[in-house]
Amino acid sequence: MKANTAIEIVGAGTSGLASAYLFSKTQSSREIVVYEKANSYGARYGNSIQSLRNYENSEDVLNYLEERSFYLPDRLFYPIHKQIRIFPDGTKLEISSSNPAFYNLLRGNSNNSLDSFLFNESKSQGVIFKFNSPYKEKFPDSKFVVSSRGSSLVKSAPFKIKGIEYQGISQNYPDNTIVIYFNQKLSPGGYIAILPFRKKGSDYMNITLAVGWDMLFKQSYSIDKILLLLKETDSPISQYLRGFQVKKTVSVFARAGFIKMPKKNTIYIGEEFGGLDSALFYGNLNSFKSAYAAYRAYETARIGNYMKYIRASSMIDDSLLGIARRIRMRKMTNDDYNERGNKLVNQFGDMIDYETYLSSKTKLNLRGRLKRTFLKKYIYMRYLKKV
Repeated sequence: MKANTAIEIVGAGTSGLASAYLFSKTQSSREIVVYEKANSYGARYGNSIQSLRNYENSEDVLNYLEERSFYLPDRLFYPIHKQIRIFPDGTKLEISSSNPAFYNLLRGNSNNSLDSFLFNESKSQGVIFKFNSPYKEKFPDSKFVVSSRGSSLVKSAPFKIKGIEYQGISQNYPDNTIVIYFNQKLSPGGYIAILPFRKKGSDYMNITLAVGWDMLFKQSYSIDKILLLLKETDSPISQYLRGFQVKKTVSVFARAGFIKMPKKNTIYIGEEFGGLDSALFYGNLNSFKSAYAAYRAYETARIGNYMKYIRASSMIDDSLLGIARRIRMRKMTNDDYNERGNKLVNQFGDMIDYETYLSSKTKLNLRGRLKRTFLKKYIYMRYLKKV
């Protein structure tokens, strides 16, 4: 591959847009074309709110992205300083942080979304976007191809993740707070998340209520009934849903798995590579990490360097932890969640800071450490060995 090869990007989701943005800033003399089979860019299931995990990182995630030439304005992010965890029996644990524990962001093609910013910046630098245009060429050797077509092409994925998102607004929701409700009966995926985003100067909070529903239809729960159950006055989560007006309900689907290796002149990034991880809120960050690794491979004119930069980014380790977490969550019962919640509250009280919370996670007994090590080794051998 020559360093001056033309660049073609397949897919205009977050990964494809991040790749287009980075190449347009650093390779502006090259022809850069983005092919998208849909009629617009952004999340395939419309506008929604998602999170970038910031705690447990060695540096602030926005600084990390800026060091890799992703210059993203503060207006795109809504800082989260508190996480409220609610367990099935109503036990509540508030975990707070002086620094943002998460950065929430808008997906989709609305004016304040991350996708819109990346699209507009890329287009202003001369990137050509072709919508309603499935990629028909068979990845020609004369071009450098970055393929970002989503997780639907990850056929060997160990997990199929399904869910519903209720998208709407609220005037009563607390500022800078994420609520996580653990309830296997309502969300067999493990938890229900309330993700907020307040636009500057707005009286309303934009809300995405995300529910995993792998088995809900077997339990005869309709989409409308789930929301009613959550908003009932005796529900532990109901106080955070008062005044919540649903504007849209969408079904989401993804596969989580590894690895789709680069070949010849083609690199796979984002979800198509296998970088989905909603269990630990690393999914959007992995989009940027894989886009940066693709850029570095192009810059050095060596496809093989892609995996070198992927390994250096800790993306594989993060995904190992995410898959391990997902396996554990699918085996958890409501009694298990109640036991965990009561243990934390009895030990630390119902309000702790992230430093205290994270120290409690590291104090695993010998059996717990051995079990986690074995699980990570199994996942590596089963899904990641060829990396």
